[in-house]
Amino acid sequence: SDFGETVTVDGDTVTAIFDGGYAETLDAAGTSPSLFLIRADVSTVAVGDPVVRAGVNYTVRNILPEPPDEKLVRLVLEQQ
Repeated sequence: SDFGETVTVDGDTVTAIFDGGYAETLDAAGTSPSLFLIRADVSTVAVGDPVVRAGVNYTVRNILPEPPDEKLVRLVLEQQ
């Protein structure tokens, strides 16, 4: 319960750390929001699933397992 904040991923309430992260691709700056969470909490998540955080709607755009053991995962989001 001390691991971040409550968010909704594809209708399920889970705890995650939100990162609104700065990103730069091909010399274009912007943000790349993502969620860092326990993989078992979102074992069925898929690209395209909805996410709600603090009343803001997002869509999962990528799922990145975190090394070394992939027990954590980062969901790359796109704000709607």
